[in-house]
Parts: sequence; structure tokens; C-alpha cells
Amino acid sequence: MIQIESNISMPTAVRVKYPWHTMNVGDSFLSPTPFETTRVAAAVASKRYGKHFTARPTPHGPRVWRAK
Repeated sequence: MIQIESNISMPTAVRVKYPWHTMNVGDSFLSPTPFETTRVAAAVASKRYGKHFTARPTPHGPRVWRAK
């Protein structure tokens, strides 16, 4: 059975401002969010802004590149 609890505060959502508008072809940045979140954000930005962004995991965390 699942126990119901009261008066537990919800953590605030963390919004990250990605630098989509300021990136030129060949630019990249290290993302502070998990890879899957970063990958989805890059895909959405590609469609929204008509530019190509791609995310790849690196040893230092997810990195996003502007490809075209």
C-alpha cells in the first residue's frame, strides 16, 4: 500500500537558459543538465530556430554543438 504524506514541499523546477541565439556554426557548450534532457532541448531548438544543434555525451558531461 502507498502511504500518503502531507506538508511535503515540492522542489522548484530548474530552468536552464541555453545560448541557442548566440551560437555560430562550430560553437559548443557543456550542459549542466543530464544528457537526455540536453538531447531533447537540442532537438527542440533545431526545429524551433531552423538551425542544427546536436548533443553528445562527453567525459565532462553533455556537450551541444551547432552544426549548421
